[in-house]
Amino acid sequence: MSETIDARGLSCPEPSDLAFRALFGRKVADLVVLVDDPASREHLERLADRLGYRLTRAARGDHEEMRFVLP
Repeated sequence: MSETIDARGLSCPEPSDLAFRALFGRKVADLVVLVDDPASREHLERLADRLGYRLTRAARGDHEEMRFVLP
């Protein structure tokens, strides 16, 4: 199951909280989080590492697309 969370405009820790609920609560196998806050990027990287997900990042103009994928 795949899901996208648009967290642009949200500040930390909201994007991480939304991602955690999607990854842990619903067992999403492929999650994309759109962020534009540098602190949120760092928190999402730590979350991926802590939960055992592989994280890829892609710049998309004014925001970044961060994809959590099960290894």
